[in-house]
Amino acid sequence: MGGRIGHLTMEADDLELSGGVEYVGSPVIGKDVGQVIGVQNLGVHVVDDLDTIVSNLDVVVAFTAPPDGTLEAARIAGAAGVPMVIGSTGMSPGQIKAMTASLKDVACVFAPNFSVGVTVLVKLVEEAARILGDDYDGEIVEAHHRFKTDAPSGTALALAEAAARGFARNLQEVGVYGRHGNTGARTREEIGIHAVRAGDIVGEHTVMFGGIGETVQLVHRAQSRDTFAAGVIRAVRFAVKAGHVRYAARPGPGIAQEAQICTSCVPSGSLDSAGLRSRSGPFFNTFDGPLVWIYCNSIELVPYKCDGCFAWLGAPSVPDFASRLTK
Repeated sequence: MGGRIGHLTMEADDLELSGGVEYVGSPVIGKDVGQVIGVQNLGVHVVDDLDTIVSNLDVVVAFTAPPDGTLEAARIAGAAGVPMVIGSTGMSPGQIKAMTASLKDVACVFAPNFSVGVTVLVKLVEEAARILGDDYDGEIVEAHHRFKTDAPSGTALALAEAAARGFARNLQEVGVYGRHGNTGARTREEIGIHAVRAGDIVGEHTVMFGGIGETVQLVHRAQSRDTFAAGVIRAVRFAVKAGHVRYAARPGPGIAQEAQICTSCVPSGSLDSAGLRSRSGPFFNTFDGPLVWIYCNSIELVPYKCDGCFAWLGAPSVPDFASRLTK
């Protein structure tokens, strides 16, 4: 991902690639970033400590596996007051809590998937589960390249959460992660999540709703990592301008549903005073402070007074998004 994000950054007229960070001992430490990603030399080099370059940055982008590097980057960026865009997956609830605490005073876009198509898929899955109901069994299969280290993918978990919402179930109670041995008959309530690792698969997610006599499938296949990198570039532009926002909705499966609420529209204080309601799930994290994050798909009602306080990345228009949220 770092290479493709770097290439698209260089193609953008309004962005500059200002450095790169790798783990201590990496063979690329000290090399020119351009050489590492396969372009001309850029005059900036790969370092093993973000602290040495963070003062020259407007945004820090983190896609690390394992996610420990992201936690360290969040600590450094938060202390320096620099916004972040984070796509790292495989974090435990404790790691997410630590990350959000580090970034409590800066803007952050955090999503398990930056594809607009996946965001659409999540909405379709929730609606399909709601319409089909308990007569259909929900199963999710995700496939990625052999080098991916966490399973299931963050996107698969987001899709499972969407199905659970549509079925009016709690994923923590009904989620089944793979099956082996004499498991007995499938229960009506469970939602299966399964992972495949093979070759160089960029990313495939299939959601199946199996009924008696028919099966409905919703599928997303990524042919190129550029679909994710393009979303990251949009998120970078957004994060730079989001520093004044008091309350924000954290994107779940993608950044296309992000809502921003400024302090002129919402009184400062707790989530309740902001008029936001959320459901529990693996991506939920809320905290008091200059920035409050909630899972974007859980937004049911947001009071607003000005169109200027809303941003929906990838949406046809800001007023249209505002009307959707306030119906």
